Amino acid sequence: MCVAFGLQGGGTGKTTISFNVAVKMAREGRRVFFIGMDMGRQSAVYLWDKRVADHIYKGEIATIREYFKGKARPLEIAYESNMVKNLFFVPAGHGKIEMKELRRSADMFSKLVSEYKKYGRVIVDCPGSGGLSSVLDYLMIFSSCDSFVPVVEPNEASITNAIRLANMAHLSGIPVNLVVLNKVKDGNQDMMERARKILTAEGDVILVKYSDRFVEAYERGAPLVDLYPESDEAKSIARIAEIIERRAVPMGKAGPERIRTALSIIEGQEVAEIDLSILRHVKNLFRRK
Repeated sequence: MCVAFGLQGGGTGKTTISFNVAVKMAREGRRVFFIGMDMGRQSAVYLWDKRVADHIYKGEIATIREYFKGKARPLEIAYESNMVKNLFFVPAGHGKIEMKELRRSADMFSKLVSEYKKYGRVIVDCPGSGGLSSVLDYLMIFSSCDSFVPVVEPNEASITNAIRLANMAHLSGIPVNLVVLNKVKDGNQDMMERARKILTAEGDVILVKYSDRFVEAYERGAPLVDLYPESDEAKSIARIAEIIERRAVPMGKAGPERIRTALSIIEGQEVAEIDLSILRHVKNLFRRK
């Protein structure tokens, strides 16, 4: 299965949450491929291995960018963690994908995910503010994932953003049956019911309380689930991993065909403020043989 964690904009904690979920799964004996798709920021690398991050910035190791260019194969860009057994990190590298590349990129991304799914679980850390145009980023990722988990902060803007992406996922045939309401404090737990509106079907909203422990873990270069395995935060991560294992069902056809289907539904509708002008350009691209 392939599960994507995301939200447009940075700082909601999607990298921290998705990384700790990947570690939790790996600690339980599952092989996990953690794909960091934020081509602009690469914060996931620093959680995983700061030394690898330095090599990426110096262009010394192959990343997804090299794979998209036909210069590397899927297993050549999956780097095994020295810290967590069964965990492999797949870095995005630098650069942006242009609109004209979307069709080919969606096809290649689908093949990448399919290859990793032969060996284990796939967790995708979606872009925040980096990468290509945000709508196109998520269309490419939705073309190959089996479920989408929005990671939102307890405020109206973040939840509205997530509803927009959840609608896109739903139209792409991707279920949204889990939402992570992150950085929750005592005064904003009333956002729970609002967060439930993100779900495209029956599902759960998991609260993760605001904590300096995540910051401490980041600074120490270690997963929170390893540093504080009995903490409330670690228990929330375990609950997220359990729900994913129980509900994520591998989807059928993947790749550009999913994008064509989504575009045919989206065009002509008001889909929670999706920029339809961008999508019309993309649809024209997918009409070409």
